[in-house]
Amino acid sequence: MNDQNPPLDAREAEFPAIETAYGFVHPSYQLMVGRFDAADTRLASLLTFTATVTLGFPVLARTVRPDINFTSPVFYLAVALFLVAAGVGILGRTWDVLTLVDPMRIYNEQLEKSRWEFMKDAICHAGENFEANRAAVEVKGACANWVTILMLLEMAALIAWLAFTPSV
Repeated sequence: MNDQNPPLDAREAEFPAIETAYGFVHPSYQLMVGRFDAADTRLASLLTFTATVTLGFPVLARTVRPDINFTSPVFYLAVALFLVAAGVGILGRTWDVLTLVDPMRIYNEQLEKSRWEFMKDAICHAGENFEANRAAVEVKGACANWVTILMLLEMAALIAWLAFTPSV
């Protein structure tokens, strides 16, 4: 063998924890699936709550003040904030996907390898996929934060509209 690929025994001696580390491959995917699902659920819940407030508040406003002006710039601002929040939320839900193990890639690239080489490569791929999945979860979290901020601004605009808009 050449110097770049030492015999397997030497590589096994250099990385004796491969068997132990391989035990973390499957749980790493499970962890990221859970985090991804939680972030996606948070975004979906925020979108639902924001839409409920946006659609329900005008009904409440009309009940409290039957003569409220729906052509107020503050009301239009609230609607615009909702549209931006909804856009950010929808984008966050569709922007990124989980990176999982591709069985066809294993079939095409890994079956000829020894058990030790297969485990070593699986650890490497799991690490790469973990990083991609972590980034996807962070994108969803950032979108959820922006939806929350926009929703709070929208609620403030709706309250200001109800409290301070002159009657028609």
